[in-house]
Amino acid sequence: MIKAFLRLYSDSSALRGFRSLPIWVAFLGILIGVPQARVLLTAGMLGGLVIGAALIIARHHFHSNGPRRGTPIVLFPRPVTANVSAGRA
Repeated sequence: MIKAFLRLYSDSSALRGFRSLPIWVAFLGILIGVPQARVLLTAGMLGGLVIGAALIIARHHFHSNGPRRGTPIVLFPRPVTANVSAGRA
């Protein structure tokens, strides 16, 4: 029975639509029936949030004296002059 189940759901494309319903029913049944599963799921989700926030904060530069990331750096700036007479009558 387990081999047939694994053979049926071994491909990720087999888990689309209503075919994924038995997997969700099994997941929810274990989650509701086993309190340890709830604790592990909650701990995993909170751990992922903490790691994600830490990665975002680690990549964020707080004290940057130079130009922001993505701002183009102009090596030889020229003053912008509006030439009103050219192009307009």
